[in-house]
Parts: sequence; C-alpha cells; structure tokens
Amino acid sequence: VLACMMPGVAAAQALAWQPADAAALRAWDTLLRAERELAADVRAARFDARRRLFMIRADLDGDGRPETLLSPRLESWCGSAGCVVYVLRGGRAVCQTYAHHGVRGGDLRLLPRDASGWRGFEATRRVRFVAEPDGAVACVEEDRPRRVQ
Repeated sequence: VLACMMPGVAAAQALAWQPADAAALRAWDTLLRAERELAADVRAARFDARRRLFMIRADLDGDGRPETLLSPRLESWCGSAGCVVYVLRGGRAVCQTYAHHGVRGGDLRLLPRDASGWRGFEATRRVRFVAEPDGAVACVEEDRPRRVQ
C-alpha cells in the first residue's frame, strides 16, 4: 500500500479493504453527524461499525496526507454494484460510489495521477476527481473500460 502513495508510481495499484481502525471509526462518526439520513439508516439497521466497517487509505490528492475510503458492509446497502463507499478528505465526504469486497476484482485499483492532480480509482466504476468552481472537489463516475480477451 505504501508504494501506491508515492508520487512517482505510474501504474495502477490494487488496494485491499481493511477493518476500520480507531481513526476510521472517528471519521465514520463525523460522517454520520453530517449526514442525518445516513445516521438514521445506521441506527435503524443496528449497524455495528466496529465489526462491519472497512477502510482503505491512500493519498489521492497528492498533499502527503491520505484520504480515507469507508465502506459499511450491510446487505441493505450492497447490491449488484457492490457496497457503498464514501471518500473522505479531512473528515468530509468528497463523494460516494460503490465497490465489491473480497471477490475477483473487488479491491480498488488506484490509478495514476491525472491532470487534476488527483489519483482516481477503479471499483465497480472508474472514479475520477474534478475541481468545482467553488474550490470543492467532486467525483465523476465513468464506465470501466472493457478488457479485450
């Protein structure tokens, strides 16, 4: 995982989901305070973040500090596109996407840094980042390129 955070790495790098650590659990709590509807769903589902929340950390924006990707594994939040994934930067959600866990192609593949200065990733879809006019960052999901066999 360390190699994927180095600025000179050009090739796509696979990143594996890990159980959430204490910092990821704090980030999850911060996300729940900001997202009331999500917090209500979490309470209703009796979601246990200590057992069912997974994370990936990678420096996506090149500032030397890793962003945190959080994915709660709960059947009602997962489907054919995978489970929901929140990309957090500095404790705030930048975007939401989906990824599969622990199945063929289920881990994320971190992509090389692009013109935006961010490293996107491939999950269920390809995710890249764009700067909004107000300085915020948003993610754009694109279909993954089909592999020729």
